[in-house]
Amino acid sequence: GFENMTNKSMPAFALQRKLKRLSLRKTRIDSDGLKYLLHLPLEELWLNGTKIDAKGIAYLTEIPTLKALYLTNTPVDDQGLALIARRMKLTTLGIQGTAVTTGGIKALAASPGMAKTLENLDLSNLDLGNDVFSALKPLRHLKNLDCSKNPRINGAAIPALVQLTSVNQLCLGSTNISDRDLPNLVEMQQLGVIDLSNTKVTLFGLRHMKKLKHLNTIWLGKLVLSPYEETLKAEFEKSNPHCTVMLADRPVFEY
Repeated sequence: GFENMTNKSMPAFALQRKLKRLSLRKTRIDSDGLKYLLHLPLEELWLNGTKIDAKGIAYLTEIPTLKALYLTNTPVDDQGLALIARRMKLTTLGIQGTAVTTGGIKALAASPGMAKTLENLDLSNLDLGNDVFSALKPLRHLKNLDCSKNPRINGAAIPALVQLTSVNQLCLGSTNISDRDLPNLVEMQQLGVIDLSNTKVTLFGLRHMKKLKHLNTIWLGKLVLSPYEETLKAEFEKSNPHCTVMLADRPVFEY
């Protein structure tokens, strides 16, 4: 199967001179295998679930066309992220479930190149705390931010979070955000989509979200509603006809 692909298969990719998108998800390749990609016009590369580390990232920095890089559940750490920060200009980066820390994210955001280009960033499942949002402030073109599955994030993060004025899609699922934090969150008037699934946010708390005039979707996760909660949902959507409350988990896009 494809999952059994190793470095021995990689020379074949070097012959694909027009290859722009490549998925090596969950294969058995490691960093050495990436040297065969150096002369390809790659724009998007998925390496999720592989053994790629900083050595492999060093090879990838030699691909100037690369715009989207997905490293979910790899051994990539702050050393690898520092290479990305210094030598790449990505629009999309997924580092969910890696060994990256807030220090590495701060270095990434401080990169002049990344500050100009990065639009989509997945920081889920990294054991991050509230200080990550202050670190992200230099990323002035960031639009889509996923910080889900970081339970140390709570309402104390909101003052720094609202400073990210370009973010219009925000995922805070499986964090410790609650109803009492929502009045401060409405300062993010640019929000179009927010994921609050598996948090302490309830339908009663959504009354605070009515002030977000551009909000079109709220994800609250799989909830079984009482009659009273059904009424709250209906009232919210009636007074905010442009916004839908989704009682399901947000579809996962594998960064």
